Amino acid sequence: MTVETIARLDAIASAKGVSRSAVIRWAVEDYFNSIFLGKCSPEKEEYHQEEQDRKPEQV
Repeated sequence: MTVETIARLDAIASAKGVSRSAVIRWAVEDYFNSIFLGKCSPEKEEYHQEEQDRKPEQV
């Protein structure tokens, strides 16, 4: 993991009031669900929205 990834995990964990390992567990569960079940958790949807908001507009 990169330093940036760890910092993002820590930010999510502190915002949710949980440990970094809990955030990693959610990410693994969401990955499994999205690949094999075609589902996505609300936390993952929120993360994707934050990522979209963070990216600059492309013209």
